[in-house]
Amino acid sequence: MQDQKRQGDIFFTRTELPDHAQQLTRKPGQRIAVALGEVTGHAHAVWNGDVVAFAEPGEVEIAWLSVPDAAIADVVHEEHGTIRLDPG
Repeated sequence: MQDQKRQGDIFFTRTELPDHAQQLTRKPGQRIAVALGEVTGHAHAVWNGDVVAFAEPGEVEIAWLSVPDAAIADVVHEEHGTIRLDPG
């Protein structure tokens, strides 16, 4: 299990979810866009349905991802390839 991963200019690290974090809702089959490219329109995105996104209250930018045990979390990007995040 790795505690840190990188995909292009996006950095992922294992951390505790703060009590004040609010879960973001998404429709079935909708991706979680972790970051969007302003120029290219490419996205660092998670499509796996079991992954849950959280943000600061009142914010729409994702700050935390929760990957349940036994779930797969692949972060996909058009140029940087795919990385897999471990559960946690």
